[in-house]
Amino acid sequence: MKLSLKRTLLWLLFSLLSLPCLAQDSLLYPKHLIIAQGFVGVKEVGGKNRGFWIDRWNKNAGIGVGNPYCATFGKFVLDSSRAIAPIIRSPLATAWLSRRNMTISAKDVYFGMASVPIGSCVIWRNGETISGHFAFLVKWLKKNVLYTIEANTSSGVKGSQRDGDGVYNRTRTLSPFAYFRIEGFVPVGY
Repeated sequence: MKLSLKRTLLWLLFSLLSLPCLAQDSLLYPKHLIIAQGFVGVKEVGGKNRGFWIDRWNKNAGIGVGNPYCATFGKFVLDSSRAIAPIIRSPLATAWLSRRNMTISAKDVYFGMASVPIGSCVIWRNGETISGHFAFLVKWLKKNVLYTIEANTSSGVKGSQRDGDGVYNRTRTLSPFAYFRIEGFVPVGY
């Protein structure tokens, strides 16, 4: 455990000291994506929704350990990068979908009526409930197919997509009419 923690801290320090760095396709990665990428590979340890970093993300968001952590991961990463937007950074992913956060509708993106900047927050909704999921947009692979960094998900198509066991890069398809769907995107600002 100590070696893994030490390696993670060194990676985060290196990532922060090497800003700015060039990303794929010669675009600058926003600071929060570099920080988030440093957490890819963190997995739950010691119980469901538990682990050294996971507990810290939840405590930073003011909720108890053992709770879902996809949105608290997002809050921690944005706080660490000193992003000024989005304003609302709730432990509940669907709470990020607000006019104050300048949400871009997934339907508008799907139909080509809006575009989404790299680094934006990606918010899912489960049916018409308040439950959902959170991710960061790393890049668009093709029309309506995106590459993300997500916490509290599974590494592949099997397993829970919104209550998994760690932080992974994922390929997702924008399907705004599905039951569990990307509902909107929230741009990040500095």
